[in-house]
Amino acid sequence: MHQFMYNLVEDLSVEGAKDHIAVVQYSNEPEVDFYLNAHTAKDDVLRAIQGLRHKGGRPLNTGAALNFVKDTVFTSSAGSKHLHGAAQVLILLLAGRSADDASLPASSVKHRGVVPLAIGVKNAEIGELQAISFDPSYALFIPNFGDLSTIKEQILSSMAQVTGLRRPESPTVLGTYGDMTSDIEVRAVEQEVTKRDVVFLLDDSDDSRDDFPQVQQFVESFVENLNVGSSKDRVAVVQYSNEPTSTFDLNSYSTKEEIVSAIRGMLHKGGRERNTGAALHFVKDFVFTPAAGR
Repeated sequence: MHQFMYNLVEDLSVEGAKDHIAVVQYSNEPEVDFYLNAHTAKDDVLRAIQGLRHKGGRPLNTGAALNFVKDTVFTSSAGSKHLHGAAQVLILLLAGRSADDASLPASSVKHRGVVPLAIGVKNAEIGELQAISFDPSYALFIPNFGDLSTIKEQILSSMAQVTGLRRPESPTVLGTYGDMTSDIEVRAVEQEVTKRDVVFLLDDSDDSRDDFPQVQQFVESFVENLNVGSSKDRVAVVQYSNEPTSTFDLNSYSTKEEIVSAIRGMLHKGGRERNTGAALHFVKDFVFTPAAGR
């Protein structure tokens, strides 16, 4: 693992404001070796990798480790540049099946905008690797750690695909919070388009209550990368469960600061039903209209 990380970092552009590296080790509990903002020079990262020591422990709680990385490592305070459109990549190395549930934490990691690439060795299970990975094709299994050198180019290729993802031009409608996984790099939208009308259609039913803060963070991150203005990009938000309601229209705000403030002030309203069809009709008839700012 030492050698694999060392060789991988050697092929990255670490200097300056380019690629940032962090390392976390885990067994029963996760522990950070160094954060994304700990080292800005490749030589410093390589020395830190050479100095890593195996900590040991039982059991292998991959779910807890995924939550830890999401909440502690992929954050602005720890050096993450996700608010500036940087791709967030998690390379997970594990040698066995997780003792705790990893599927829900993996989904939460993806919703946060992180792309996991899971590499399993020895007793790892391919089904779990595929569930953790951003896409099943990104999951890799090798018999022994000595074979890690054979997949370096494949990992670099997957990372290149992640950083190269882009999404269509406007008008754009994003679905409910569960779709954030497939729109992971939609925040890095092309800036040369002169004007876009972007509408967020957010699931506001009771089932989405616990995830609503993550939804707000995703929407805010997206807006931070738009060129907001009255004659440029404009944003609207619609929340729905039984019935849809406009949180704000395309012509409600003309500055990015106003939109971000409105997003932070959104409240989860709840509701038993999730009538997506009615919500889509509502967006078509009342939001993407001249009266509402289109």
